[in-house]
Amino acid sequence: VEPLPLVSFLESIKALYPDLSWHFSLPQNATLEADHNMLRQVFINLTKNAIEAHATDIDVRMSRNNHPILLFSNNGEPIPADVAREIFIPFFTTKENGSGIGLSLSRQIMRVSGGSLNLKNPSSSAYTTFILTFPA
Repeated sequence: VEPLPLVSFLESIKALYPDLSWHFSLPQNATLEADHNMLRQVFINLTKNAIEAHATDIDVRMSRNNHPILLFSNNGEPIPADVAREIFIPFFTTKENGSGIGLSLSRQIMRVSGGSLNLKNPSSSAYTTFILTFPA
């Protein structure tokens, strides 16, 4: 775990997926205390899932309460409520060739790092949003 400059980190993820439209709303000097490689895997998993849901836009916002929070949103097909209850269960998948480990692994990575990964309750928003909470 080391200080991770968030903007340059997200730019490196963005470079892997140039066909998506990326929007960042976070301070230019924002940093997180995180393991670069583990967090990279989380963001790659979330981005791949967004692409498979036919997303064209990714929006990453930062807020702070007692802990740094990132909101990772995409405009792909929404996750149905019955599926949303299951998405973090290992080996659960709705994809023909899916393994069902991406989101469960991502959640475990966040837990091991002292944070959390959750799906924001669906609302009238056109975006699916995952909430990544980091240790203070």
